[in-house]
Amino acid sequence: MKKIVSLLLLLSMLTGLVCLAGCSGTQQAVEEGATVVTLYAQSFEEWINEYLKKRVDEFNADLTDGIQLEVKFFPDDAFTDAIKVARETKSGLDLYMVSYGNLWSDVKNGLCLPLDDLLDQKYFDDLTDNANELVSYNGKHYAYPTLTEASALLFYRKDLLEAAGVSAAPKSWAELYDVCAKLKGSLNAAQYPLGMPTGQALGWATWGMQYNTTGGLVLDDTWTQVRIEEPGYRELAELFYNLYKNGYAPAQQLTAKGYNDIIDALCQDKLAMTIAGSWSVAEIMNNYPTMADKIGVAPIPTIDGDQSGVTATNGGWTYAIDSGSQHQKEAARVIEWMFCEDAARTAGFFEAAHYSKTPVNKSVQEYIAANAKDVNTEWLQVVTAVSNTAKPEPLFSWDVTVAVMKLFDTVSTYATTSDFDTLYDKAVEACLSDIASVQARAPLGENPRLGGTQ
Repeated sequence: MKKIVSLLLLLSMLTGLVCLAGCSGTQQAVEEGATVVTLYAQSFEEWINEYLKKRVDEFNADLTDGIQLEVKFFPDDAFTDAIKVARETKSGLDLYMVSYGNLWSDVKNGLCLPLDDLLDQKYFDDLTDNANELVSYNGKHYAYPTLTEASALLFYRKDLLEAAGVSAAPKSWAELYDVCAKLKGSLNAAQYPLGMPTGQALGWATWGMQYNTTGGLVLDDTWTQVRIEEPGYRELAELFYNLYKNGYAPAQQLTAKGYNDIIDALCQDKLAMTIAGSWSVAEIMNNYPTMADKIGVAPIPTIDGDQSGVTATNGGWTYAIDSGSQHQKEAARVIEWMFCEDAARTAGFFEAAHYSKTPVNKSVQEYIAANAKDVNTEWLQVVTAVSNTAKPEPLFSWDVTVAVMKLFDTVSTYATTSDFDTLYDKAVEACLSDIASVQARAPLGENPRLGGTQ
């Protein structure tokens, strides 16, 4: 009885959220007798929601295809529960958004359908290699990717670097130290040379740096060997130590959401450079358009200055068809219309996003390269190049990443009060202990990207 009551309360709460969020677009003619495909969408920034509503209205304007699309928006803190309730109550969930990081869980639990028999193979052939990897398990595609977002880029103030006598963004760590030293000498006491990931972001936003510096992540590809003592991790930790010890990075968080809106601090003259995600491009253009000409974008500096390899991981969202959908073919048609058949149509989203996100279709990337308007070419090229070489977010337990996050946080937090070797040795010992506890508590199993049948 308790479970039934709780479910009813959750249903009531989520119904209210849907009504507050609204469904799709403006009033328009509805195709009588059409199959209704229901899409559950996470509510993002208002411009993204409005863009999706507009696309839904455009799809529904065709009164001859036998399909009408309904979208229901939910805030991020209610989105997962909304999908769970829809499945438990069999209330008509057809399509839903799912992040790359959460897709494997749905695949493993049989909650989404493979799309290979529902979409033409040419639409999968059009995907970039790394986009294919993000949605493929055991040779099948379980969702259609919509975009990628590079987790880490270097944004910098051209005017502040120029005032410090610096003519270009740093490429290597040695150049980064040199630029930071020059900036510290020219900035005022309330400004810092470099913004860094903090808190939870110190775990996931540094995955690309870990790949670049150590050749992998803290676990090897089989998830059986811990790599924290491999060459590169000490050097990466020492980079963080030196940045904080020398006062190049602020110890406190400068913005309300930390890493997610750290670009605000750059635009507000609190930082001269910052590591930030590619979504920051849209933040600049939407909220600080007059600053755009003063800001440059580059790959993050690497230990040796070679920025052609992996410097970030890719996050982003996909559209999946729920395994309980009664309208699989119609849901596949929605995916095809929105993301596959018309490069110009799909490119519209990236134009609205100021090209802060990267298309996953090769045809869309080619269309944008030839037709993009009112865009900073440098920004577009950097965002695309970094995303195209980025690695997928890892699928092992988040608690493993937290263990590494604690290591980096320890050497950063106590950089001004302790020597590096002492800090690092203790932090590595704690990291190994934490990972061992994770593995003992819940064995990680096999990495599904190796083609296993976990």
